[in-house]
Amino acid sequence: MVWVLRSQYKISRDQLITILENLLNTNIFIFENSDDIAWATHQMKLGNADFSDYLIVRINQQAGCDETASFDVKLGQLSQVKLLGS
Repeated sequence: MVWVLRSQYKISRDQLITILENLLNTNIFIFENSDDIAWATHQMKLGNADFSDYLIVRINQQAGCDETASFDVKLGQLSQVKLLGS
């Protein structure tokens, strides 16, 4: 859904954050890992990485991983991310 909103509908980052927050706060939808989605949405407010990258980091944490390896410099700001290739 996030990819479609960004790539096809050209929704801005701020609009996307608002949409995600609104969806999470309704009782119409039930999301798997809603706390993780909320965490990733909050991280979008603080950093520059994409929603999916933040969500992957969070799901990895929940699975017991100490860190997530990534080439994404934008994601490297998180202490849970080991930046590769630098």
